Amino acid sequence: MKLLKSFTLVSHIFFLLFFFSINLVLSQNLKKENKNLATPALMSAVVPGLGQIKNKKLWKVPVIYSAIGTCTYFFVKNNNDFNKYSSEYFLRTNDENNVPTQFTNLSNNNLLTLRDYHRKKRDLNGILILAFYILNVIDASVDNHLKEYNLNDNLSLNLDFESNSELNKLINFELKYNF
Repeated sequence: MKLLKSFTLVSHIFFLLFFFSINLVLSQNLKKENKNLATPALMSAVVPGLGQIKNKKLWKVPVIYSAIGTCTYFFVKNNNDFNKYSSEYFLRTNDENNVPTQFTNLSNNNLLTLRDYHRKKRDLNGILILAFYILNVIDASVDNHLKEYNLNDNLSLNLDFESNSELNKLINFELKYNF
């Protein structure tokens, strides 16, 4: 339980640092006429998927909520299993009668193994929830910036392979912009 409390504290601190650093960077880099570029990222930071709605990419919202929802489901499930096995092990080691109450077919070592397994899975799902949340904010920001991106025929990228000798092959990247 202490690990869960410290994990939520660390995740809240990370979220606040991430939110304020994005806000600081975006506010310093944006000009007065381009201030609306930061709004989808901030909207997605407050409510996941809201920035995608603002960018008119509605198909991404179910993907975001299904990813975060699935990880949340498995986080809660693994946390409940972790608590079940932990409490059973605690009762077995601290009870004077030493009578198994719930899992009679499992030994103490099996309970510890299952407890550690579910703790690892719970922690992994917590990290995945945080990763999908951050990807949600990044996606809203990048999609909004690319909406204003100018694509025309003057900008091209060519990939060229040149062979100077039999042993050496060089890859050259060439970026051309014609005025």
